[in-house]
Amino acid sequence: MRRTFVNPIFLLLLFLVAETSFAQTASIEGVINTYTPVISFAPCENKIIVEDASTFNTGDTVLLIQMKGAVIDSANTASFGNITDYRNAGNYEINYVKSKTSNTIELKNILTRQYNIPTGKVQLIRVPYYTNVNVTSTLTCLPWDGSKGGVLVLNVADTVVLNARLDVTGRGFRGGIGFNSQNLQLDCFRNEFYYPLASRASAGQKGESIAIISEDRNYGKGSIANGGGGGLGHNSGGGGGSNAGAGGLGGYQLDNCGNAPFDNRGIGGKQLTISNAVNKIFLGGGGGAGQ
Repeated sequence: MRRTFVNPIFLLLLFLVAETSFAQTASIEGVINTYTPVISFAPCENKIIVEDASTFNTGDTVLLIQMKGAVIDSANTASFGNITDYRNAGNYEINYVKSKTSNTIELKNILTRQYNIPTGKVQLIRVPYYTNVNVTSTLTCLPWDGSKGGVLVLNVADTVVLNARLDVTGRGFRGGIGFNSQNLQLDCFRNEFYYPLASRASAGQKGESIAIISEDRNYGKGSIANGGGGGLGHNSGGGGGSNAGAGGLGGYQLDNCGNAPFDNRGIGGKQLTISNAVNKIFLGGGGGAGQ
């Protein structure tokens, strides 16, 4: 079995304006943001090159955010997956489009934070502006696809009326992908914190997280930062993803293996450090796949 995802990111920016206008109320639903991966950054010109700038225009409010880049302990021990350095993962800031030429966007304000482009999976998100807004049907975001999505953000000057849900369930980091080897023989008592891709018949894939790891360590019970660990042979469950709280453990292996309950369950994702002083935002971790 595979655990469900933890919630992605939702940001609501409320800016109160001093002067009164003939305020109209916009009705919104579905996906209101557009997203594009950031390919490179020229700091001297304050310009970024993105994959697709077609939906961005001069004057737009934008959110720049780094999705990955944390460093973890990668030893095959109980400390596997512990975060040793968050680096620039979770850094974000609001900016504005000063100009656009093809896929090159000049930002109005100098960036105040550091970003690892392109290795940190930085994306640029268009933030729609409203004076007043009425959410008439479920408001959500594009699912995270490995390079963009997972974030719902809007900019409202005055009033937000919620006549429907804001629901971004299951649109954060992706869960581990299950694999069935079609082998009818029991494969019991696997118990390492990581395994390579070649062992996926015995070890479930880990859930996606704020850290990037090679395929040689992406299977097995150890959780990777906020991504849940994979279940091990035979038939143990994957661990749940995490964010501000830790993820849950997967289920025990099949009783027919004996020595029950043998504890080779997928380990839940680690609790991330959240603080106003550090001011980082993270997608919820993906759950690990069962074996």
